[in-house]
Amino acid sequence: MSRLVPSCRCLVFVLVSSSPFVVAACGDDDGPTRRSDAGRDASATTDTGPRMDATPSDAGPSTDAGVTDTAPAMDTGPAIDATPADANGEDAGPLDDAGVDPRCAPQDARGEGACEAIVGIFWDGFECSYHSGCRCVGEDCDAGYADIESCMAAHEGCRGPTACVSDDGCARGAQWCIDGRCAPCDNSGLACFLLCADGTAFYERNGCTPCDCQPINDCESDDDCVAPASRCYAGRFCWPGCAPGDPKCCQGNTCDVPGCEGPSPVGCRVSGCPAGESCALESGCEPSSCFCDATTGGWGCTDDCGGGECRPVPPGP
Repeated sequence: MSRLVPSCRCLVFVLVSSSPFVVAACGDDDGPTRRSDAGRDASATTDTGPRMDATPSDAGPSTDAGVTDTAPAMDTGPAIDATPADANGEDAGPLDDAGVDPRCAPQDARGEGACEAIVGIFWDGFECSYHSGCRCVGEDCDAGYADIESCMAAHEGCRGPTACVSDDGCARGAQWCIDGRCAPCDNSGLACFLLCADGTAFYERNGCTPCDCQPINDCESDDDCVAPASRCYAGRFCWPGCAPGDPKCCQGNTCDVPGCEGPSPVGCRVSGCPAGESCALESGCEPSSCFCDATTGGWGCTDDCGGGECRPVPPGP
């Protein structure tokens, strides 16, 4: 192998221009082999561009002086924020353990008492609605809204994403199905001082107990009825998602013999009233008792007027 001779004969030419550089020509006895080595030696000091570094933590390309370039990385655009935004486009803040924006949580306000007066408009975690009663109970009673529109605008984007057909598709004890969406349920009956009239009581819906009185059910399915009265007829108070005539999500259900079209024409004291209506016991002339005549397929009722009449709940101011 050729050995580099320290006393090589070199001619050095220095050219001065706008871009100075040095050209060195050396002669030795090695011939072409030595020139190839010199080419490799020169490449070690020639700037050939940024060095490729496979180390992931490298902060940037290495400079000729061997100093790591600490210039900031290229901006790839704003980071995507997974935090939900409120109606003004601002971050809505961290979610709670249930994955819900705390500002979308239902207001702690409800009407209490058998009065039909409107006590306020509040957000229930899904929608804004009028609350009625003799008084308002809860920490947010003073935070009601002037109208439905301003309440909904304040909670824009808060509707839950879970779709449903019936209460069975929602978390039992926490939600029920309203307008095709799982909404936080009303469980205010657990701390309610409303006194229900005779023959009525608080009812349970998907594990939740609202502060609302409805007629006590005779049954919830045909299996609850004893023959010959082996048909469970649905009452008049049924919540959304309940199939027509299905008593499992209705109040005011009665047992009778099969063969008649339900519900029974008995007054609302027994059968209840549809949502949005209330039972007026001192008005109308609805029967207090009815029975199914299986031979004719029709209902027979007493001729008294003590059954109570359903009346629309008056709208709020």
